[in-house]
Order: sequence, then structure tokens, then C-alpha cells
Amino acid sequence: MHHLAANYIFDGENFLKNTFISINDNNLICAIGKENELSEKPRMIFYNGIICPCFLVENENVFSIEFQKRILENIKKEYFMYQSDLKSLLKKYTKEIADNLGINNYGQIKLNINPGLILLENINLSELKIKDNTSVIELNLSNKIKAFIMRNQHYFCS
Repeated sequence: MHHLAANYIFDGENFLKNTFISINDNNLICAIGKENELSEKPRMIFYNGIICPCFLVENENVFSIEFQKRILENIKKEYFMYQSDLKSLLKKYTKEIADNLGINNYGQIKLNINPGLILLENINLSELKIKDNTSVIELNLSNKIKAFIMRNQHYFCS
């Protein structure tokens, strides 16, 4: 088992401050810490930024980190152009699309699933705002999500 902690975890609907998620040997989320109750654990990695589920988009191939970077650029455009708030944009590109596609085990962080996790770095953490240099890195792009997409390419691949 290992643990991922961050300044914030976006669970698909809300920001949880200073907490962690635990991932078992099957890569499933087996624990989600409570907000502001972060304590050190063996095999814990702390990240500066926001951990969130992988981004999803209808009619797109979501296999790679390059896809995640491209979606982040779209999020940044919407954020700066329309003055959108970060929480709404993250929810739009995670949980709402998963719900629309009927893949409820994705797009959110909850127990006993592996949604694929990414980290948003270079965020204004005091105000939860995107900056020009905000970037994304892959934490564990889920093999299950890749397999699901292979079985359901008509939803994801244009």
C-alpha cells in the first residue's frame, strides 16, 4: 500500500485540503483522509498542488499524458477567457463527463476504484487559481480506464 498526499485533493466535486488517499496493491483507492487531518505514513509521497482524477472528454482518446496536457490547456483557456472558477472546470472535465458517459467509477476519487490520478502543479494554492505555468503530471493513469476505453472506443476515439 502507498499513500499520496497533497495541498488539495479534488474528489470530482469538492476540494479537500491537506489530506491523503491510500492506494492498495491492486491500485484501488482504499482510504481517503479527512480534510486537514494529514499525518505522515510509511510510503507516503506529498505533492505540492492538486491531486485529481484524470480528465475525460467525449469522443477523445485518453491514453496518454499528452492528452491530459491538452485538456489542461483547454481548461486554462476557459479559465482565463470566461473567468470560470477552477472547481467548476475540474468537475466539468472529470465527474460530469464520466456521469454523462455512464462510467461512474471514473471522474471521481472514491473508495474501491482507480480513476487514474493526475497532479496539477504551479497552482495558486492560497486562492485556488490557475496560473499561466500551471502544468499536469501523471500519477497513475489507470490500466482499468485504458481497458475500458479499448472496449468502448466508439465513445472515446474520433
